[in-house]
Amino acid sequence: MAPLKHSFMIEFIWQSLAICTLSLGGWYLSWRWMHSLNTDVMWFSFLVVLAETCAFIGVFLYVHNLWSVDDTPQTAAPLKRSEIIKGADDTQPISVDIFLPTYNEDPELTRYSIRDAKQVKYPCLIDLKVHVLDDGNRAEMKKVALEEEVNYITRETNIGYKAGNLRNGMAKTYGDFIVILDSDTRTFPTILSHTLGYFRDADVAWVQTPQWFYDTPKGRPLQVEWSKNFGRIGELVAYACQKMVGPVVIGRDPFVNDAKLFYDVIQRRRNGLNVSFCCGAGSIHRREAVMEVALKNYATSVEDQTLEFTKLEKDQVEQVGLTAALRRELSVSTDLTPYKFHVSEDIYTSIKLHEDKNRNWKSVFHPHVESKMLSPLDIQSWVMQ
Repeated sequence: MAPLKHSFMIEFIWQSLAICTLSLGGWYLSWRWMHSLNTDVMWFSFLVVLAETCAFIGVFLYVHNLWSVDDTPQTAAPLKRSEIIKGADDTQPISVDIFLPTYNEDPELTRYSIRDAKQVKYPCLIDLKVHVLDDGNRAEMKKVALEEEVNYITRETNIGYKAGNLRNGMAKTYGDFIVILDSDTRTFPTILSHTLGYFRDADVAWVQTPQWFYDTPKGRPLQVEWSKNFGRIGELVAYACQKMVGPVVIGRDPFVNDAKLFYDVIQRRRNGLNVSFCCGAGSIHRREAVMEVALKNYATSVEDQTLEFTKLEKDQVEQVGLTAALRRELSVSTDLTPYKFHVSEDIYTSIKLHEDKNRNWKSVFHPHVESKMLSPLDIQSWVMQ
């Protein structure tokens, strides 16, 4: 499934309108600050114009983020580890772990995802392993994993939810790269051959691919619907309306699950600024990057907690001994969290990677769909997504 075709004309119109909007907004704000403040209720007037200024800054940042399409050039799939991992031993093949985290999803639904993951193709021999990360610790799920001959990983607690599940999976695997899917994600055979080439740049930490819900209703064209209700006249009126506003479809995607706007427009245009999001399912991660950021956060957390406990100690000799003891204890009790415990662990983890100014990790949004998945099946799942 190809992304929206890039139109230079549409982009030019968007940029022209954006410039007009920012110019008028700047002119309006200059007038508001210099000539329209109400001196009788200055505090209230100041708050109103400040809110307007903040809104203008938001519009400016929005325009800056979405200014133009700047896709990262796609390169051929690497055939040797040294092409994508500095100093790697080429006697070993590229190793990839595919994670299928699950909790209470139907094991038979996950079976289809497992089978598709096993069918991933690559131009040369790679070490590809599929891992079912079952946070539900279910006998049925273990049985499916054994029948499909893939690795089954579980844990005794659910600390950290999906983030904790991914962390546990990382601790028990060793692949150079990690593909994160959902239990209902049906990956295409091309996902690795189309994306691993981006990792030729040693600074690329992850690649995100679009999420496509293939089960949303296709809808009915407006002329079909109006023809059924109003006859030939309704059909003609529908054609006339669409000539002015473009195609109209009734009943398509009633819960607005289709993320085409987000992936084809927002994510794709943020790509050139190295600010695209990691959205979880359909993403490929460099293990080194995830672990490096986790170790840095771990060290910072230990040091911050140590300083917090010892800042009140006035005796310098006692403080040195106390600091060393606390640092040893905290290094054992503090958890190493490759994927942050958060309601949206994938986006939060990508923020932590981007904020590492010393390393300058990069992200890539690959605009072509490489997997399909089911839309939320109930209101609670829809709200959570």
